[in-house]
Amino acid sequence: MKTLRLVFLALFLLSSAYSQRAYVLEGATVIDGIRNIPIDSAFIVVEGQRIIGVGKRNQVIIPERAERIDVRGTYIIPGLIDAHIHYESPRDLVQLLAWGVTSANCMFESTDRAKMMEEQTAGDTVHAPQLYATAPIFTVEGGWWWGREFPIDSTINRFPETPEEAREQIRKVKAKGFKRIKIMYDDMDWCRHPLKPLKRMNTDLMHALLDEGRNQRLLTLLHAPKLQDAREALEAGAFAFVHGIIDERIDAVFLNTMFETQRFYVPTFCLFEFLADVEGFIQHVLSDERLHSALTANDIKKYTSPEYYTKYHERYPNSDFVRSHLNILRQNMATLAREYVLIAMGTDMWAFPGMAAHLELEYMVQAGLTPMQALVTATSMGGIFLGEGNRVGTIQPGARADLLILEANPLEDIRNTRSIKTIIKHGKFFDPKKLIEESKQ
Repeated sequence: MKTLRLVFLALFLLSSAYSQRAYVLEGATVIDGIRNIPIDSAFIVVEGQRIIGVGKRNQVIIPERAERIDVRGTYIIPGLIDAHIHYESPRDLVQLLAWGVTSANCMFESTDRAKMMEEQTAGDTVHAPQLYATAPIFTVEGGWWWGREFPIDSTINRFPETPEEAREQIRKVKAKGFKRIKIMYDDMDWCRHPLKPLKRMNTDLMHALLDEGRNQRLLTLLHAPKLQDAREALEAGAFAFVHGIIDERIDAVFLNTMFETQRFYVPTFCLFEFLADVEGFIQHVLSDERLHSALTANDIKKYTSPEYYTKYHERYPNSDFVRSHLNILRQNMATLAREYVLIAMGTDMWAFPGMAAHLELEYMVQAGLTPMQALVTATSMGGIFLGEGNRVGTIQPGARADLLILEANPLEDIRNTRSIKTIIKHGKFFDPKKLIEESKQ
């Protein structure tokens, strides 16, 4: 019977993928991204791009002529939200969607490119997650994210030299319609030593960017993985830290301020695990056949080549420090979670787009979260982080219909988020196998 139900679902994908007709997903166990208790034998009613009903049969109204789809034996969670991505090619975006990332906060150097990609990925048939742009990335000359390899912005100076200039650039960002900016506040010695430290933005500039950002009602995202830098930025009003703090255990003052001011913390375990042991990280990815089989032969050749490892060892030679401080990184997130600080899932991974979200969830559970807590960071907390409230990242009436139909229970093993049978983005169905094949071409 399960096979027949899945065949019917496949036929629905082929025949009705672009229809506006309402449909009902019947009989799955629903993990809605909000509650601690799943809903067994649930009904989800979708019309257009929105969920209009969810609950037991006697709790929902099914529209006349709605398509009814039997999904008993499956588990439905909200589409995943990655709070920290960069991407290099359109293929990366296809891979992100193929692995169930339906929304993502993407960091852009150029505000022009950011605006274009926000518009291009907003459609319901686009083979990409909906991108929410953070732009631009502010730094200083000689600092991280400065140089020939990083694009400049045609209208915004990403490298202000005075507090007055910093404020002026923030006002320009607001005038262009952006909601989020990123600030680099780090000399990168924690991963680059014994290379010369990069230039860190001076405190006056950081304060000016944050203060004017608050005046303009922008969300200010900080790259500050060292505690002292993060403490200074938190005192100055940062909205979110888009990397975990790795060098020291957080103190009570930092913890209490994060909680009282409702600031966000995005640990990015994948990034730190990668920098701690490039080869070990890649072997861990390839040990999962589901992930391994989604890569091309050229991908595997690239990721396992000595040249690949050497490139990152030379660029980030301080792997011993990162590796020896991973437990501090884990303890910091666990401490914040115990005290109900807002945590969102983010990867900051250029390697393994989409797959990295599932690895991040695995690392979060290893660091002390329950599978349910980890799922919340990647769903409803992600929606709040993006400024969407419960309209994105939840399964409830009024929420956007971004859903993953899974074959196995992620609450039993968080790695079961990888058992994706069907992806629904903005109410439209996507076959992950077809997306993976598309990404291989």
